[in-house]
Amino acid sequence: MKAMENCITAIRAWMIEDKLRLNGSKAEFMIVGTRQQLAKVDIDQLCVGKSSIVPVTSVKNLGSWFDKNLSMATHIIKVCKAASFHFYNIRRIRKYLTCESTHCLVRATVIGGIDYCNSLLFN
Repeated sequence: MKAMENCITAIRAWMIEDKLRLNGSKAEFMIVGTRQQLAKVDIDQLCVGKSSIVPVTSVKNLGSWFDKNLSMATHIIKVCKAASFHFYNIRRIRKYLTCESTHCLVRATVIGGIDYCNSLLFN
């Protein structure tokens, strides 16, 4: 744990040198590994500057959600929830749309949501 805090301190110093800032109140961390590897690690918090941060089970990076096993299950759940939300809204305005525009809207919703970062889901 001390090694990780030293690494964060070094990154912080490097960022300050380049006139950047690491916001400790918004920082989060996640330990990634197999179930067996994660069972060996017990880190309950890290210090980033004056802030103390606790590990999270999933993080969002560049629009994709990652969990501690890198299974992408959280990402799939979030994409499905977003699609359901959009389909609900399309259903509410369906009576004002032509059949062709509804098909176009549904295809754009499905393909746009699934296609984004789908290379991460391959295999």
